[in-house]
Order: sequence, then structure tokens, then C-alpha cells
Amino acid sequence: MGRGQTKDKLPFKPGERATETRQRDKHGRWLPGALPEGRREEPLKTPTDDDLQQIERLAASGYGSYKLSQQLGIDRKTFERWRRDYPEVKEAFHRGLEEEETLILGELLKILKEKQNPIPGIFLLKSRHGYREGESQQSDNRVQLQVTLPAAADEEQYKKLVDVKKLADEGGDNE
Repeated sequence: MGRGQTKDKLPFKPGERATETRQRDKHGRWLPGALPEGRREEPLKTPTDDDLQQIERLAASGYGSYKLSQQLGIDRKTFERWRRDYPEVKEAFHRGLEEEETLILGELLKILKEKQNPIPGIFLLKSRHGYREGESQQSDNRVQLQVTLPAAADEEQYKKLVDVKKLADEGGDNE
């Protein structure tokens, strides 16, 4: 029981809660008529245009989901729901990441030209933007096929293999 609740003040009878089926929609809101007695549905917070601008700016400044949601004054789960349910939030976040990536690449090029240490920039590109050594950054939807051949056989193993195959072929002809 929560703080300050007694058995007399519960909106359900003991034992009833476990069997009660509560239905919610995909956004976590109660369906009409499914809200338990004594509870009121609070409207879910939705992103505003100002939130979208702030998301893009903060993502470009290197903020991850957790710190970004703190700056917006919302729960991390709310921000993740926004990214899932509102394409404009996902796009704003990705635009911010792209801006950050462009900035990092520019700084990395400057460092390389000045012959300074490029390792911090390389680390950021790998950890935040999925760069991998030896892999093309373009996704070109090609099918990759890997064929594994058996190890080379010596002469005696090869003869046994051929003899077994001949026996199998001849055995099928005897009928």
C-alpha cells in the first residue's frame, strides 16, 4: 500500500486488483470506461514547437536522451514516447545529431591539419555516430554471401569419399 493508504481507502477490494483487467491504448492512456474508480486521467504532455527547437539545439550540443529530457523538464520515458510517437521529435533529435556530427568532423579536420591529436574526435565519431573502421558509411542494401568450404582432404580421404559416392550411386541403380 502507498503512503497514507489504508485498506478502507483503496479504490478496489483486496484481491480484486490481481484479476482486474485494465485496458490502455498504445500511448498508455486508459480506454473509455476502463479507468478504475477513484482515478482521473491526466492528459499526456505533448511536444510544442518550442520543445522541438530545444531538442534540436540540445542534441547538437551533445546532450543525450536523459540529460535532454531533464533540460526539457520531462521524464526520460516521456521523451522516449515522444520520439516513438511523434516523427517531428525524432527528426529534430536526428537533425541535432547531424549538426553535432558536422561540427565534430570540422574540428577533427582542423586538428588533423594542425597535426594535433585526433583521437578524441575519432572516439566521439565512433561512440555517438556509429563510425566503424574499414566499413563504408553508406548503406547500399547489398546482399552479402559467405561460403565456407571444407578443409582440403589428402589423397586417401578423397578416395574414400569418391568410393562412398560411387557405392551410393550404384546402390540406387540395383533396383
